[in-house]
Amino acid sequence: MTVRAWPLMRRDALIHAVADLLAGGSNVVLTGPAGMGKTTLADAVALDYPGPRHRIVGSPSASAVPLAPVASLVGDALGGAAVLAARASLGLGRPASSATSATPPLLVVDDINGLDDASATVLHQLLADGETRLVGTLRSGVSTSSAVDRLRRSLSTVEVTVPPLTEAEVVSMTERALGAPLTAPARARLASSAQGNPMYARELVEGSLAAGTLAPTGSGYAFRGDPVGTLQLEELVLARLAPLGRDQHRALEYLAVGGRLPHPVLDALIPAADLEDLERAGLIIARPDAPGLTIDVGHPLYRDMTRARLGPLSRMRIFRELADALERAIPAATRSQDDHLRFAAWSVRSGAKLTPDAAVAAARRAIASGDTELAVELADHAAQDPDHAEAAIFAAHCASITGRHAHAAALLTRVKAQLTDPWARTAVLLKLAEEVWGTGDLAAGAEALAEASRLGGESQALVTASQAVHAVLGGQLASALAEARPLLRHEHPGVRYSACVAAATALIFTDRADEAIATARAYLDDPGQADIALVGDPAMPQALLLMAQLVAGEVAQAGDAARQRFELAPLESSAQANAWATMLVGLAAEASGDLDWAARTLAEGERAWVDLGIWGSSLWCGSLLVRTLAQRGDLEGARAALVRVSGYPRMPGYIGNRYLPFAQAWVDALAGDRAAAASALAGALSDARATSQWTGWFEAWHEAGRLGLLDLLPPDADPPAPNGRLSGARAALVAGLRSGDPALLSDAAERFRSCGTLLYAAEAAAAAHRAAGDGRAATASDKLTATLQAEVPAAETPLLGRARPRTGPLSPREREIAALAAGGLSNRAIADRLVVSERTVENHLYRVFIKLGVTGRDQLAGVLGR
Repeated sequence: MTVRAWPLMRRDALIHAVADLLAGGSNVVLTGPAGMGKTTLADAVALDYPGPRHRIVGSPSASAVPLAPVASLVGDALGGAAVLAARASLGLGRPASSATSATPPLLVVDDINGLDDASATVLHQLLADGETRLVGTLRSGVSTSSAVDRLRRSLSTVEVTVPPLTEAEVVSMTERALGAPLTAPARARLASSAQGNPMYARELVEGSLAAGTLAPTGSGYAFRGDPVGTLQLEELVLARLAPLGRDQHRALEYLAVGGRLPHPVLDALIPAADLEDLERAGLIIARPDAPGLTIDVGHPLYRDMTRARLGPLSRMRIFRELADALERAIPAATRSQDDHLRFAAWSVRSGAKLTPDAAVAAARRAIASGDTELAVELADHAAQDPDHAEAAIFAAHCASITGRHAHAAALLTRVKAQLTDPWARTAVLLKLAEEVWGTGDLAAGAEALAEASRLGGESQALVTASQAVHAVLGGQLASALAEARPLLRHEHPGVRYSACVAAATALIFTDRADEAIATARAYLDDPGQADIALVGDPAMPQALLLMAQLVAGEVAQAGDAARQRFELAPLESSAQANAWATMLVGLAAEASGDLDWAARTLAEGERAWVDLGIWGSSLWCGSLLVRTLAQRGDLEGARAALVRVSGYPRMPGYIGNRYLPFAQAWVDALAGDRAAAASALAGALSDARATSQWTGWFEAWHEAGRLGLLDLLPPDADPPAPNGRLSGARAALVAGLRSGDPALLSDAAERFRSCGTLLYAAEAAAAAHRAAGDGRAATASDKLTATLQAEVPAAETPLLGRARPRTGPLSPREREIAALAAGGLSNRAIADRLVVSERTVENHLYRVFIKLGVTGRDQLAGVLGR
């Protein structure tokens, strides 16, 4: 069994605040729930305390014997003699000249509520004369004796509540213990369950690892099921719940199964007195929620532990009782949308039967509320009616947005065989074709669209737009654009959606990104597009806009928008929207040169696409991850990722396939096989020219230049002119590398920098520096190169590695100033200490930053310590 070292979350600000209180003559009692780290904080305070320390532990077993907790201080003394003995043990009352310390001794009392009355009285009298300090811990919500109360309420005693850790602190602590990142969903799940309690977080992680519900993936540790606590955590929570009465346990069961409940529903099932007792104990929480109150458990673990002890039959019974209670407690005319949704869900889960229309209406409410899993459950219930085609189509839509494409296709295939109405049959065929947009079976999609086309009728525009999407995914960019463009302003929102996807994609890959941006924005700004209800991947137009911005060289804008979508991704109803958001933030990070963040998010994006079974996007995102790892100098990681990605199912002609040769070339080049790397890029160049994918064509030449392979690839006899800013910068770099002209290379560096692609800018500046040789031009390019390389510290690419500025080691003076700056001194303070001017300090630090490849003084400590 692996024994993990969990880092101490010191919370220095709180430690310093407690130390200041002690220094000012106060005593401190740290309060908070179990597991919040009160004992750890008290020990940290004691460790830094300048005077003598004495530890006391209160416990039920010790408090059963009077004075047992303070026996080390009082010995065999009793009554008033006990106080005198304690004072003598602590060295109090001695002449100042013989005192062991001028600082009062510190009593560290863990679980102060566990003290017996006699021990609490001794401590109270020790503190009364001000010659002793105390820092104690007290679990919130527990009762204390009158003697302990007097100790707590002493004028010199201050109670300090230990706050929960922030979500970022919980995640940081866990990732340091695991030695690997958590995926974004795992971070959110752990933070929600732990609620800032460090012990809860630790025990949930350890229990989940042991149970196999938390396991490493290519993108970090991910939950594969509900978090599982350790036996210690389970015993702690169940001990909290054990004293409850029967109806109080029932109340928690209703909340564990039904989630947050309207007060009238729970009030119809549980006596009011029991609910009030649970609220006073902190086991449930009542919150205002128009038009009344809603009730929830006091901590997610109460729900998890209670639900884990309920079998399927018990849960079905509870759902039935909840549905009955809602019917009794809330009249139909006054029910909210949430009430209707609850009733539908509870009814279905209790085994009751809803009409298809009622189930579909409830599923639509579930999607609107963001609960796509419930939507699938309700829609599938509706689709059980073989005569209700609309229900089956909607159920397929719900399955699609959660990534269940095979299930969606099965539903549609079943209902298609039962339909005779041409319009309904066409709708099903179009939906069936849409399911293969990402999964890769373009042949099946083409067959479905051909059948729909033969049916004719008013839906022909929908068929044509869908055929354009299939054409663009298969690499037929010109024909796709020709079919899609006339339909961009069609009256039907579904036609406009498919036409936008086809046209914008074709424009992006043919190096007409500005036109793609205009196309995507026109669709997104159209208020009529909100009417489209059954699109399987509604995030696609927004994703295409961000990709177009990246290709156009608007990297900063695209990166900001991608980060916003990534932060909102957990709220999306579509699993594919989540995957797009994660992949795009990684793509923007790679373009800007933030390779560490790019590697993390691209790995998460790849895993999300794999989980959805969308292999074209899995291959695309995974190939980008390979390149990112290679650009960080991680050849073994890149090679392992390449093996994984190469095993994914592949669509012939799919536009995303073009990134796989780039990934292969990076791995081959770093491994020293230049011929194999050049061959991979030659194939990419040939494919790009054959399909007019000019964006990919310029990128392939750029990769050849970055990897030093231009000598193995003869120039193209008929190169196209670049349209986009980024393609123009790529072409300028290649021209500069072939000619060795430092002016061209410097121009490429500035172009890349204006696009926001800082890694490419640093590489171009490095090449310009090498081409400039010695002299004034070389000195200028040296500074530019150092400045740009400091912006991309994680990068270790061949073009950078061949031309890093020859700046040498730090001089003794530079190291001295760097050490002072790393220690927190300002430039003025350093200047005063070394008796130099502030400008001299600034000049030295500038050279230090260049030599060490850092961008600020906050990075100095880590670099100097290496």
